[in-house]
Amino acid sequence: MTDPADAYLAPQTWLDKALQECVAARLMAGAKLWAQCFYHAGFALECALKYRIMVANGWNRWPERNERRELYSHNLTELATQAGIIDHLLAAIKDGAPLGQTWLIAKDWSNETRYDPRPFPRRRGEDMLWAVDEMGLVTWLLNL
Repeated sequence: MTDPADAYLAPQTWLDKALQECVAARLMAGAKLWAQCFYHAGFALECALKYRIMVANGWNRWPERNERRELYSHNLTELATQAGIIDHLLAAIKDGAPLGQTWLIAKDWSNETRYDPRPFPRRRGEDMLWAVDEMGLVTWLLNL
């Protein structure tokens, strides 16, 4: 029998979480909660990158921290590097492709923004949702 804890580590779990976080980001935008929209959209991207890492490596479980410490990061650029797609994203930026534009908007996301008590700019939340969800950065990652 499979340990239920192993299901959390499966690629499908990251894929499902990425899609759920996109829904949460859209809901937060609808409620005009821009910091939360930004956070959920960025977390959707993080989950999609972790899914892509697993698929690219042919893994059926997420490595333990002591096996691959570098994967325990919220830094999107580091995760894109681990997923083997950073060169593609940088080329898209250089070429002025829509994918590059979306990456430029999303790449500096930080999970720490959720702790910032200052008012959050609406435009920043809208831009993140646009890049990650509407322009399909998450979908692109999930379908590579």
